[in-house]
Amino acid sequence: MDGGSPLTDKEMTYAEKEEKAIREGFRLLDEDGSGKISVNELEAHFDDYGFSKEAVKKAIQRVLAQVDGDGSREIEEDEFVSLMTKKLGKNDNDADIVQSYRHFDNEGKGFISMRDMKETCQKLGDTADEDRLKEMLMMASRGKQKDPKNPTISQDEFVILMKKDLE
Repeated sequence: MDGGSPLTDKEMTYAEKEEKAIREGFRLLDEDGSGKISVNELEAHFDDYGFSKEAVKKAIQRVLAQVDGDGSREIEEDEFVSLMTKKLGKNDNDADIVQSYRHFDNEGKGFISMRDMKETCQKLGDTADEDRLKEMLMMASRGKQKDPKNPTISQDEFVILMKKDLE
């Protein structure tokens, strides 16, 4: 920012609100106000919730391996924000993919059929032929079809396929 007044919640974008909430969460974990979350502070918070010490130590080591770039065994605010943003972003992507799936399976049958594919493609102005659509469905289901003449894919198969495309 340029030193002007801080943005109100109404003026903030979703990403800015998310980062603000993450930074507030960081400050709650940083009990001594040092600007870093120590292993002791993390262990104390997990103890409050009754987790086993062994499980907590393993979880903390996994987190430190992901974010503790300087080897300090403490999590700095920017490291924490980066980790949480990635974790939340991953969940947002999953939610977006499921929402896309629902556009195809608009009747809530639990699968996408050839008919669903055709209808959605027509709505989008795509004139995909039936052979191409069938090939796409067969590929998405990794060839595991009960009825190869009328292939379908489940929500899980759709999510896996879309995640591969996003990587």
